[in-house]
Amino acid sequence: MSKKKPGFTIAEVTLPDDLANRIAEVCPVVGQSRNQWLLEAATQRLHGASGALSHTNFPATVVEVLKVTNGKLSRLEAEHLVALVITEMAK
Repeated sequence: MSKKKPGFTIAEVTLPDDLANRIAEVCPVVGQSRNQWLLEAATQRLHGASGALSHTNFPATVVEVLKVTNGKLSRLEAEHLVALVITEMAK
């Protein structure tokens, strides 16, 4: 069990096996631990959950990233990349 850091809450999360495996695959690619990746995903969702960009343009942008990278990224990696760019642009 992890040691609790000040200002943080330890949360146990149950994920479908396929989702947990996809997260485990992408973490080394993006250079993050699973904890960092999940924390970033939750933060992005909370800060970017509203607005036309996330609901309208996000899927089309992911498809464009997949086309440009010519199969070198998985869909999860492309989604993560697009989410990072959107988050940075929103700052």
